[in-house]
Amino acid sequence: MKTGLGILWLAAGELGRDLLSWIELAEGHGLSGRQAFDYVWRKARARYRDIGGWLLNLLIEALLARHLARQGQLDASLDWPGGPAGA
Repeated sequence: MKTGLGILWLAAGELGRDLLSWIELAEGHGLSGRQAFDYVWRKARARYRDIGGWLLNLLIEALLARHLARQGQLDASLDWPGGPAGA
């Protein structure tokens, strides 16, 4: 999973850096869950109008996973049926 997130990070380029910045800003504003996602979505749609909604959604979710993984919070955030893999 870490390898896939790393490859996606390289492919995302400037958009990826912007998304992570907006994720951190959302956290700084005390937003979480759907409110944080909507905040990041609005920022991205305003700046990157030519990106399709499905791709933007994928990038936000993947970069949020990367952000949580770097903080050591990814496993607790995943909603695995029956618990995290390997548990």
